[in-house]
Amino acid sequence: GAFRNGVKETVKVNDPELVTAFRGLDQQSADMLVRVLAAPAKALRAGATLSPDFIVRNIVRDFMTAFVNSGSALFSPIDTAKGLVSVIRKDADFQNWMKGGGANATMVALDRRYMQESLAKLSGETGLMERGWNVVTSPIRGLRLVSELAENATRLGEFKKLTGEGKAAIQSAAYASREVTLDFARIGASMRAYNMITAFGNAQIQGLDRIGRAFVDRPMNTTAKVAGGITLPSVLLWWANHDDPRYQELPHWQKDMFWIVMTKDHIYRIPKPFELGVVFGSGVERILDATVGQDREAFDGLGKSITQVITPNYVPTVMQPLVEQWANRSSMSDRTLIPAEMEKFLPEYQYTPYTTELAKKLGQVVSAFPGMRSSAVGPGAPFGPIARATTSPILLENYVRAWTGGLGVYVMQAADAALRKTGALPDPVTPTPTLADIPVVKAFVVRYPSASTQSIQDFYDQHATTKAYYDTWLAKAKEGDTDAMARIQAAGGPMMFVRLDAIKETLSDHSKLVRDIYKNPTIKPEEKRQLIDGLYGNMIQIGQAGKKMLTDSEKALKMATEGAP
Repeated sequence: GAFRNGVKETVKVNDPELVTAFRGLDQQSADMLVRVLAAPAKALRAGATLSPDFIVRNIVRDFMTAFVNSGSALFSPIDTAKGLVSVIRKDADFQNWMKGGGANATMVALDRRYMQESLAKLSGETGLMERGWNVVTSPIRGLRLVSELAENATRLGEFKKLTGEGKAAIQSAAYASREVTLDFARIGASMRAYNMITAFGNAQIQGLDRIGRAFVDRPMNTTAKVAGGITLPSVLLWWANHDDPRYQELPHWQKDMFWIVMTKDHIYRIPKPFELGVVFGSGVERILDATVGQDREAFDGLGKSITQVITPNYVPTVMQPLVEQWANRSSMSDRTLIPAEMEKFLPEYQYTPYTTELAKKLGQVVSAFPGMRSSAVGPGAPFGPIARATTSPILLENYVRAWTGGLGVYVMQAADAALRKTGALPDPVTPTPTLADIPVVKAFVVRYPSASTQSIQDFYDQHATTKAYYDTWLAKAKEGDTDAMARIQAAGGPMMFVRLDAIKETLSDHSKLVRDIYKNPTIKPEEKRQLIDGLYGNMIQIGQAGKKMLTDSEKALKMATEGAP
């Protein structure tokens, strides 16, 4: 039907094939759109779950989740180890677990087509497909195998424990093993469509649902396990760490997502289970910061961390790096992507000391294409955001990270190392590596000192806010717009007149010096490490001083305002 001059007219089509074609147009368009939107989500799920960092961290998180959810009185690391042995050996317990329906509950299984792959290759295989060494035909398959071994170890450990203790028959024990962490195959039609375009949407909802059911089904048991396995370690570690200035400088997101273990030379981090760890671990730590530690900023960022773990991500995976580019902010670490001093640079020169040479070269090559550089920096260019995304090394790496996860980053770093070794890319002398630079190990190590500590970021954020108010107020003062000046001053408060531009410039100068040291080929690696760490230490002290000045000024202005007649 259609409207002509405001009157609805209906046309009857007698050709059934034509009717079918027209009716199928919307479905085909929708399917094509979903496939386009689903590609980054699928790539991120694979890149994140197959990353060695994720695999080793996930073992710890799975164990802590199983500790709370297990139907047994106590689930220990020994149970996970026993499960891993059974998975590798494919013993009788493993076979019973498979028969009971315990398999295919892993995150990796979401993007696997077991039946299709098996049926397609069955006739051409040797008949030994169940053997691990026969299916590892590519690095990706090898990582999938390792990832599934790691995830299934905890599930099979629960199965062995339940059947060994006589608490459940094979089928019910297999079902319980799927639920001891998260059953990723527990998904409906609507959620499957949502999960196609949002990489971990189902995992977030299933995590909350599993916690809720655990408290409803076994309230006393679950509460005791949460208190003993999550809250108590959090309290003890907080008590051991809270007076250490290094701990106080760690970004909020790190302390929210990890248990921090401080030593004299290194800072280690142990992953917390996502929902339980943030709410019942980090939440308690922040309460202690506010009460015992008398920290006025104790709850800064906690709401964001809780929101991230309890609220499903409504932004499709394909859009995540675009949103971050627009905001110039990492959604995970809540850190600025492109530093303020680099925003005025041509995109191809926006990189940090940790940016790969490959990303730098790609930025230079793409910038050389006709019209790319002018589109990236020109006002009103329709393809400006795309040009900036493909020419800025920082943004390039952020897109790789956002769409392919840790595995994509490792691939990029491996390609960078290979090209540097062959001479295709510059191979600068780099500082002596630390534990935070070693693959897989870095998953459990905090990089410190660095330029991303909490004081430095807080100072930059506060300075940017007060500067925006002050610059606007000054512009309106030059125009003589007293009404606007009054409104701006009322909104910004007296803090907008506290100018600490010199401290901000000093931090920028230190950042530039760090980059210069990285590029200097005449300085030895161990000397570079000492110089850079020393500069980072100075930056932390400067950030602390600037933040303190802002806080002291705010207190003084507040007292003066309250004491004024």
